[in-house]
Amino acid sequence: MKPQAIKHFKAIFFAFILAIIFFEVSLRFFSPQKISSIPSTLESKYGVPLNRANLTTEILSPIKTSSNHIRSNHETPYEKKSNTFRILALGDSVVLGLGVKEEELWTFHLEKLLNNLNLGIHFEVLNAAAVGQVKPTRHFLYLKNEGYKFSPDLVIIGRTEFEMSSGMGGEIKIANIRKEETDDNKLKIYPEGIQISSHRNYRLTWLMGQINKLPFYGWTFGKSHLYTWFRTYMNSYLEKTTSQESDYKNQIFEYLNQIDWEKYNEVSLIYGSQDFKISDTKKNQPLPYLNPTNISYRKNKIENAAHFAMGFIAFNKVLNLVSGWGGKTLLMEIPVFADVMGFTKDINYLPEFKNQDSVYSFSLTDDFTRFQKTFPTPLHIYDDNHWAPGGHYLAAQVIYNYLITNKLIPVKANSPPLIEISDRKNLMVFNDINESFIKTTYTKNYLDLLNAIVHKNSGNTKDAIDSYLKFLEENNNDIEIHMQLGRTYYGI
Repeated sequence: MKPQAIKHFKAIFFAFILAIIFFEVSLRFFSPQKISSIPSTLESKYGVPLNRANLTTEILSPIKTSSNHIRSNHETPYEKKSNTFRILALGDSVVLGLGVKEEELWTFHLEKLLNNLNLGIHFEVLNAAAVGQVKPTRHFLYLKNEGYKFSPDLVIIGRTEFEMSSGMGGEIKIANIRKEETDDNKLKIYPEGIQISSHRNYRLTWLMGQINKLPFYGWTFGKSHLYTWFRTYMNSYLEKTTSQESDYKNQIFEYLNQIDWEKYNEVSLIYGSQDFKISDTKKNQPLPYLNPTNISYRKNKIENAAHFAMGFIAFNKVLNLVSGWGGKTLLMEIPVFADVMGFTKDINYLPEFKNQDSVYSFSLTDDFTRFQKTFPTPLHIYDDNHWAPGGHYLAAQVIYNYLITNKLIPVKANSPPLIEISDRKNLMVFNDINESFIKTTYTKNYLDLLNAIVHKNSGNTKDAIDSYLKFLEENNNDIEIHMQLGRTYYGI
């Protein structure tokens, strides 16, 4: 290279570095970015987007993952050792454990509880959840391209009311839809030639994935406001230009509109041995599969039902994939903060998969609600669906009991004893587990609110009102708590 060319190259290089420093400093002073401590747990090679979401939770603990994206402080090999029963957990940031430390995770507690049984089997509970990972299409792509390498015996999938309503049209392709009309004016549709694949542009995703792997990422890109701004802006741009429109192109919805679905008394989708009812027989209206409080953004109810039907197909693909390698699946419904606190009583219409011997499902909501009504220690981060350390510990115990009761783990002739969650000694452990969380919580008087919940449910109205008022001394703008105070005062 000629000296003059080298000189020009150096000038351009230093100008580039100075520009980066200038923009970095400018952002820090004039538009500081919220730096995420969440590592990317998804890569383009798995067929799902890289995910580094903006955080709304103010209580954070650094999250570490192994090189193959299992949340852990140590490496997790793909190979499963002999005499090992391996559980793989999938889901969103609640399942991932956003906001808590490694040793506070439900997967950590569950693994410890199972190994304490001394059954002569080693148990491993691997956490492969990721922020925003709620779509069953993404569960399928992860398991197909990556999850199978861990040879899991049981896959636990955290479910939410949003999983089936998320747009999946761009990820599910149906080659043909066959219909069958019955004598009683019912319609059955049979989707055929189903393919699930990612449809997004992953060049930027791939680049970010490579950057995340750099050994000096933590103290350079990981703390850079400029990099965070660029990533957030580009993610937002891609969502608007390449994914949103195609996400909501739904072949089932388009097909139903073409055949005038309203003339039928009932419309059902048949996939394998499973059936999914799209419209109601008597009222000739789509079933309210989505929680009514969250349905306003999609006013066309048949479109909503069609999105649920697409999710139903995707979940069946997931379940068939796991059962195909001899594994079982446990579908676990995640409780939300407002329901557990008793502020709302929403009815979720998550489809069940009752005809498959390898599939089990249950909800944590009743156990969480019952606990919170009787014991004033946090299960959630305040006004947030993410669990506090106590919530993780309770989830581990409830799941442990479910696994034992339903014999989802290899047990001897006499099943191990179940955990008495309401036992006083056990309840005191929750205080110890939540101790550091309570000291650092950003919502003042959170315990006063929890005491109000307990007093109200025990019929102690006076103490409930006093506790609500103490909470409102520091949180007077909380409209929901003002409403709860009014309901308690008037005995509603």
